[in-house]
Amino acid sequence: MAEPDTLEDLYATSAACAGLGMGLCEQYTNPYACEREEYRFPTQRLLHLDFAPESLSGTIKSLKSAKDGSVEEAFIDPDLGLPRLNALYTISIPRLEDGTVYWTTIASRIRALAQSFKPQITQLVIIGSSAGDQRFKAVVKDALRDVVAESALEILLDDEKAPIDCEMDRRQVADFVFAAARGAAEFAKRRQEGPVRCAERKASTGRRDARLEL
Repeated sequence: MAEPDTLEDLYATSAACAGLGMGLCEQYTNPYACEREEYRFPTQRLLHLDFAPESLSGTIKSLKSAKDGSVEEAFIDPDLGLPRLNALYTISIPRLEDGTVYWTTIASRIRALAQSFKPQITQLVIIGSSAGDQRFKAVVKDALRDVVAESALEILLDDEKAPIDCEMDRRQVADFVFAAARGAAEFAKRRQEGPVRCAERKASTGRRDARLEL
């Protein structure tokens, strides 16, 4: 079967990839065609970062499609959620006033994770309600610049390399925030519309399409 059998099988990295349009076959109503399509996908060494108010987490997976892949390395740090930066401003230590230590710690944690995995990271996925923060994106780019494949950093294009379009920037932030939710919805849709561990007969397909038209 080309998709996980139940929602319980759906992991955050798979949902995020699907929500960003990565690793999905087009012919999902035909499991055999879908499997053939996924077989031709290149293997990606993926770094998934989730930056939320509650924590910063990182996961490295090797995968060919959004639905597979085993975890190679991972961490979650509840002390590095974005509100932690605001807490630093209340501490009367000059070197913490601009959040330098906070952002340096984030950069070090991300860089250490990427360096712990010997094959070079080829794809970067960042999600989370705080992931659109421009300071975070800059820190990630600096931390990974000479560690991951250059193409993996395209998701973090600088403003000077991207069109000056405020609406585009808002869409990018929305992508980071809602990627996992969109991906979960896409998997649910595929489970409803596609057969599970079998190929539909043409007669069954016709009856299903007829029901959808009602």
